[in-house]
Amino acid sequence: MLTAKMNSKPGSKQWLDEQMKKHVPGDRHKKRMTALYVDPVSPAQWSRPLKEISPTDATNFLRDANSDYWMQYERYVKLENLDPELVTALTQWDDRPDLPEPVTRAF
Repeated sequence: MLTAKMNSKPGSKQWLDEQMKKHVPGDRHKKRMTALYVDPVSPAQWSRPLKEISPTDATNFLRDANSDYWMQYERYVKLENLDPELVTALTQWDDRPDLPEPVTRAF
């Protein structure tokens, strides 16, 4: 897998997928901050969520975040496709907190 990753050529689908994986968390964080907070940009201008993020973009953002959480929830609740050492540690964790169940996928 590492060799294939190193051999992927810039611009190839595999390379683009890897680049996207690297940037998605940071991009989502920026969008969250922009969508949630009213902040001064300059003495005469404010960042206003209603002006910065459209309702459609906000809905898509929430849908994507919910989908990502749903996948992680399924993995960690069902303990599927995880490192066996991690599965052992999680099953032996006496006061392991329950993850909140994701909302339905329909938005």
